[in-house]
Amino acid sequence: MSRKSPSTQTIKRLFALSGNQCAFPDCQEKMIDDNGAVLGEICHIEAANEGGERYNSRQTDDERASFDKTIYKKFSAIKQLKKLNG
Repeated sequence: MSRKSPSTQTIKRLFALSGNQCAFPDCQEKMIDDNGAVLGEICHIEAANEGGERYNSRQTDDERASFDKTIYKKFSAIKQLKKLNG
């Protein structure tokens, strides 16, 4: 199953409203470093594919890729969250 990517407008909104900060609680690290390297990624809050963490079968592809259903996190925060979820 192919997943729908967030729209350009959603991506711009996530970057602009992030304040260059990871969305993971208590993470104070920058999302883009002083050299311009992107240190994180946009993630679905509920899994995009069946069998993934927090997959919601009632959610449409458009809803899943919307601003309200995506989050911008650092790679290290994503790894930490996966450890917490087992």
